[in-house]
Amino acid sequence: MHAKNTSSFDINYLTNESNTKEYTVNELSLYIKSAIEHQFGIVKVRGEVSGLKIAASGHSYFSLKDDKAILNAFVGKKL
Repeated sequence: MHAKNTSSFDINYLTNESNTKEYTVNELSLYIKSAIEHQFGIVKVRGEVSGLKIAASGHSYFSLKDDKAILNAFVGKKL
């Protein structure tokens, strides 16, 4: 994966690399999960819960944040 250091977002940077592999959201999600588990094992994250929404299905959606970053989170309802 290539990173580009720029002060403004350039959409052409994303579309000009014809050799860049395209992943589905699921593929990328599984890759990230595997990479984190391989590097860190079990991970605990500490932060402030923000914007908690509990859906009719029982699933919970929220953000976990600190002073420098925000992670969007999902907790599924166990059946």
